[in-house]
Amino acid sequence: MPRVNYQIDAHADTAIILKNPNASFAPWSLAEVGGDTTAFAHESTVNEPTSGDVDQGASIEVAIIADDASESGPTDTEGDETWYYVSRRHLVSASPTLERMFSGTNWKEGIRDENDGLYHVPAEDWDSEALLCVLQVLHLRNGQVPRTVSLEMLAKIAVLLDFYKCAEALESFTERWIERLRVTTPVPSYFCRDTLLWMCIAWVLRLPQEFVQTTTVAIRRDEQGLPTLGLPITICVDRVEESRRQAIGTIFSRLQDLLEEFRSPHYRCPQGDSFECGSILYGALFKEMELQGLFPIPTAPYYDVSISELCNKMQLIRSPAWWPSKSKKSKHCCDLTKRVMAIADSVTRFGNGPELKDFEFY
Repeated sequence: MPRVNYQIDAHADTAIILKNPNASFAPWSLAEVGGDTTAFAHESTVNEPTSGDVDQGASIEVAIIADDASESGPTDTEGDETWYYVSRRHLVSASPTLERMFSGTNWKEGIRDENDGLYHVPAEDWDSEALLCVLQVLHLRNGQVPRTVSLEMLAKIAVLLDFYKCAEALESFTERWIERLRVTTPVPSYFCRDTLLWMCIAWVLRLPQEFVQTTTVAIRRDEQGLPTLGLPITICVDRVEESRRQAIGTIFSRLQDLLEEFRSPHYRCPQGDSFECGSILYGALFKEMELQGLFPIPTAPYYDVSISELCNKMQLIRSPAWWPSKSKKSKHCCDLTKRVMAIADSVTRFGNGPELKDFEFY
């Protein structure tokens, strides 16, 4: 297969060697989260800059070098390589990760290759355009950087920024891209692949508003699984799941408390019909919870329960209408539906996702 070379620095002393470029990125699996994936078809990865977007004097040299592979050889890309000729000085000034690689005595990146005299930095599976974009910025080749990118491409860039710890170096560009995406591709109000792409972007770039939007959508999702899609959001997903379990656990605990309240011999009805009222409401709540599949009360981690499903089932719990024997003119006022919905309304409070400030950054 052909090898692609990018001469980013004219006096390059380093080659970043990207193996298996453009590997599958954040695959959306029906088996993991369900739903129709056709709704999340990828848009084009990069909006190509117009003639006015690029500094024509700052052209980039791209060489396609054919190897010995025949045209009838394998069509997979596992043998493909993309080489980026760059400056070690620019890399270490922006990336603590690369600085450690170059300075560590046990890292081969700190030793020049005996064949070409360059430092070799291996990389694998990254998107070639995303890596090119990041390296252009690190080498101050701003004229070669696109004015706008798609959500897909920004997520790919965010993964690189997280790995190489260089988000600050691209801040002026990411701010511009984010402002555009807030208009063209905002955070979805329903759970889908784009929700997780936004979560990744918001996590890496520290976007408080978008982050809590994505975690709130995730915590209220109907789907059982919450995958990471291979994105660097494992800590976020774990916290969302913890918050989901706490919210559901609180709701079930309050339903159990309500059952115990009606069941207790010390129950007091505001109208003085304590025995009749407690007996009727206890029986009605028990029966309705069983009917809606809420009894027996499940135990954590509630894999088969979603907050939205739980809320919908609670809304279906009916309140019995009855009249005290001593007065058949007016219906008894204790309303089971109101008591249950007071608990369901807490979903709104407990159902908000974690915020960035809930995490300890280090």
